[in-house]
Amino acid sequence: MIEQARSRENFLMSGCLSRRRVLQGVAGLAAVGVPRSKASAQEPAKSKTVYLSFLLHGNMCYDRYTKQEIREKFPRIYATGVRALKAYPEVTAHIDFPGLTLLSLKRYAPGFLEELKPLVDCRQVAMVGCQYAASHALASDEESDLVASRVSMELMRRELQPDCSAFFPQEIVFHPQMPYVMNQIGVRRLIVMPDGWDRPRRVQGIDGSAVDVFPLDLRTIRLGQLEAYYDAHADGSFIMAGGDFEQLGDIGAYVAEIARLAQKGKIIRWTTVERYAQEVGIHVTCAAPHPFGQAKEDREPSPSFSRWTSHPMDMSWHGHAVKALDALRAAGFAHAAAALHRLGPVDGPLALVAADGSPLSGALACRAGQWTASARVELPAYGYRLLGLREQPGAQPAAEWRAGSAVLADGKRAGLTEERLTVAEGARQIEIAVAPFRLSDPSGAAAAEEVRPDWSRATTRVRETPFGPELEVFTELAWAMWLRLVIGLRPDRVEVTACVQVDMPRRIGKGKYDPAGLLLEFRGWPGRVRYDIPNATIEHANPEPSFIAAQRFASIDGGDAAFAVVALGGNQSFRIAPRDGVIAASLGASIQGRADKRPECKILPSGYADHLITSGGDPFLGGYEHRFGLVLCPPAEVAAAADRLRVGVPLFRVRPGNGEWPAQQSLIALDAPSARVTAFRVNQGECRAVVNNLGETPCEVRCGGEALTLPAFGIRELTLRR
Repeated sequence: MIEQARSRENFLMSGCLSRRRVLQGVAGLAAVGVPRSKASAQEPAKSKTVYLSFLLHGNMCYDRYTKQEIREKFPRIYATGVRALKAYPEVTAHIDFPGLTLLSLKRYAPGFLEELKPLVDCRQVAMVGCQYAASHALASDEESDLVASRVSMELMRRELQPDCSAFFPQEIVFHPQMPYVMNQIGVRRLIVMPDGWDRPRRVQGIDGSAVDVFPLDLRTIRLGQLEAYYDAHADGSFIMAGGDFEQLGDIGAYVAEIARLAQKGKIIRWTTVERYAQEVGIHVTCAAPHPFGQAKEDREPSPSFSRWTSHPMDMSWHGHAVKALDALRAAGFAHAAAALHRLGPVDGPLALVAADGSPLSGALACRAGQWTASARVELPAYGYRLLGLREQPGAQPAAEWRAGSAVLADGKRAGLTEERLTVAEGARQIEIAVAPFRLSDPSGAAAAEEVRPDWSRATTRVRETPFGPELEVFTELAWAMWLRLVIGLRPDRVEVTACVQVDMPRRIGKGKYDPAGLLLEFRGWPGRVRYDIPNATIEHANPEPSFIAAQRFASIDGGDAAFAVVALGGNQSFRIAPRDGVIAASLGASIQGRADKRPECKILPSGYADHLITSGGDPFLGGYEHRFGLVLCPPAEVAAAADRLRVGVPLFRVRPGNGEWPAQQSLIALDAPSARVTAFRVNQGECRAVVNNLGETPCEVRCGGEALTLPAFGIRELTLRR
């Protein structure tokens, strides 16, 4: 879903495009022009022509209805639209389906696809790709979004249009590496919503890739505004209109309006992205803009893309995925260890030691009758280190909490003093606070309130662990709502674990799609904000407070006081205020989500549909855990630190060969902090590493005898050979 809009009592939701922003006051979306033969007869000499076409977004990946209802109603609605298009062959439309929707149609409504194919074959309809399950490019890791996009394009080419070369990203997401992604999946034309464009442009991504971007306008290209569109735009302008396929509407009204304009010599001609590129051409080139979607990104009220990483259920589901990856990595380690050591009962507890037998910082504990050995190990970049197991007489005593309000280690200090919670290293100091937030009770029993948290009633305690000292801060935020922070000092970072416990259903935030819910603020010195998007680190363009969705981290370059917050649990929403020196990590917001009562997909007499959904925002209930790494280091080192602290892919098993190997070594040499491996791809037994330069300075990557030079923001594949 992209947007919802409020009527008096219900949210009228149009699939994936906002009824408020897209269809307000509009009887339908598709529009047609007069046939070319008639238009040319009426067109005066040297009159201008503007172009139009439609993007119709079909999506059966809803979480609002049951699958049974979706499979029953949506194909019928889509078929109504196809028959309407068939009745007016001069119409051109672009239809996108996520790959999963296409497979659903193939299985449950094959007759609909048979109706659609003739329109595709005669080029009246152009098929457009979308992510496989309508996922979000800025709320997915790089490789997942690439694979989801590629799979959908392959399905579209196999099932409907072999030469399909256009793409519409879910939630209309654009970021400066989108041209690279499109190049990788064979897409030449991208349909998004750049602000103020009147025609397509050739857009060059920050890595040098390029793609033709066609502008879509959900708000102004509507019935009743077509003459204004013509009058306000120059000859050759082409802006696409669009919306949800299931709300196509009355085509005849558009036919009559465009015919009326033609009588006045105002020619609006229908085209497709392919036809326009061939007949008119793309004559404007520009650099890739700042990330954007259907809402302007650079202001605080904008929901931006942060709403997709702040939803309470999304956070829970994502946590399960992260734990699954951790379990997979742990299982891989156990498999490797089993080749050299037996599994099962042991004579006594075993502790992890270095390959030469020297001790490691770690712990040995017995829990529920099972021994667990843990150790903190510095691993070479993209390499290995041999460890050993040695019998140890017994478990170490558990780290006990004791009274205290401050901890010190490795030149760092964390403490709560005079109601100020701070972390410091040398002269650099970061203050941690909880921003004010709105709290409401879905039942209405408790009045809504503006909560302004402070540390005046917080309790603290400290403990020493094998990995470093820890400070616990516990406070009641409001009735039935608590926050527990555990701040651990480590040699290369400060670990911050935030546990939110909500014992009664509560809504946090302003509602709708505003991501300003519960925010944990890290306040340092003012400076420039940088954060990572898929395959790049970019500077945020807006100095005013605003929201961003980061892949791994957000940082503020305050000179000697530079710091970064790394999200250790997955994609993260941040509220950043460069002039105030604040990075605020979202701990969740009650944005509009699941329906409060059974939703209704109402079939209209026209055969199209209205979505009637009541949603006041998903409430919080239970426990929510968030993990962050606070890094106090120069900006150039942040990307490497974030990658080191958060591995995004499972480990691959490597069989050593060619003689004896040392106890530890790097298998892939990265010569710059900005270089990293984003994914491993295995094809026909060959493993290749996807290496990425996150920065603006070229760098080199080596593996064995093979070397690659990565340009600024470059992405390449490096074959791994034994």
